Amino acid sequence: MKLTDKALKDFDEWCNEEQTFDLGNLYFGFYSLDVPMQIGVYELFFDTKWVTIDVKPVYGTLESDFNVAFWSFSVVSACGKYEFTEIDYKTRLNAYKIAIEKANEIYNGRV
Repeated sequence: MKLTDKALKDFDEWCNEEQTFDLGNLYFGFYSLDVPMQIGVYELFFDTKWVTIDVKPVYGTLESDFNVAFWSFSVVSACGKYEFTEIDYKTRLNAYKIAIEKANEIYNGRV
């Protein structure tokens, strides 16, 4: 779950501008954080670049079933031109990891 190309370059600049992290050594700073903490920072970064990541629980279909059946995510660019929605991830963490990979692709113009 690492950014590439333009997204990585802009993420590095954003972190330094926001003074979120001292990324003198990106791999021993940011990437040494626990994955949920990395996800939160990635989500903040993409918000500033108008790429929205939204991860939601999908509940069981029965009225009495309030347990989370699976997780879904969507990734949307500011102009709405690119949108991905996928479902059936067993954990929120897995859904976020894939959503960030999709946001990276959108930001780098690969889609």
